[in-house]
Amino acid sequence: MFQVQGPAAIATIQDLKTRLKATLDAAQEMPVYVTRGGEPVAAIVSVELMEILQEALEDRYLGQSASERLQAIQGGEEELLDEEDFWAQADAIMTARR
Repeated sequence: MFQVQGPAAIATIQDLKTRLKATLDAAQEMPVYVTRGGEPVAAIVSVELMEILQEALEDRYLGQSASERLQAIQGGEEELLDEEDFWAQADAIMTARR
């Protein structure tokens, strides 16, 4: 079941057709969940929030990678990298994901 967490608005497809500007204005203040037949199909968020979400996803991915690497080092499967090599590998991974 779909649950809205925190302040948000809900708009139907028909709302978008008739009140697009107002819906986009509302999205600058809070996420707007778009529904079709009562079911969520999309969300409209501000560019600022989208950038925060993208950064959070990248941070989560890097944290997961760091955790896996630490386990491999502790298990003797891999060796420590110096800082320069670490960031070169991290940049390569993030570039490949885009």
